[in-house]
Amino acid sequence: MLPFAGVINTLKTVQDDFILEIIKAIVKDNANEIIDLNTKDQLFRDGVNNNDQKLKPSYSNPYIKIKKALNQPTDRVTLKLTGDFHKSFFVNIGNESFRIDAKDKKTKHLVKRYGERVFGLTDDNVELFQELVVRPDLLKQLRRKIIK
Repeated sequence: MLPFAGVINTLKTVQDDFILEIIKAIVKDNANEIIDLNTKDQLFRDGVNNNDQKLKPSYSNPYIKIKKALNQPTDRVTLKLTGDFHKSFFVNIGNESFRIDAKDKKTKHLVKRYGERVFGLTDDNVELFQELVVRPDLLKQLRRKIIK
């Protein structure tokens, strides 16, 4: 064992903690973009859950009539009629991950019907968020820290 092994391990931990804190701040600052990827892209535009699977069961005929009257899509489940459910989405940031949830009164009913996977990003959207937001912001923060 090297005499500096303990110091090196401590530095790695500090470095990892520092980077983790930056990433958590980036997620917090960009929570609206995460929510948009979930609600606008996945649910509304594509009608898919975070596993990229179509939401099932499909709408009932009476509900389809209501959606048509409101000029809304009926060829897929969007989980959007008034918009209250989508507007209630929020990002809960944990120690090493984040979770998307909603606080609308219909949340429990919709989760029971369509599953917990209505929350969260598809692999493609996780990758998109990482490429367009996390990596550039992380590099910017690291450059600031190094230049200081």
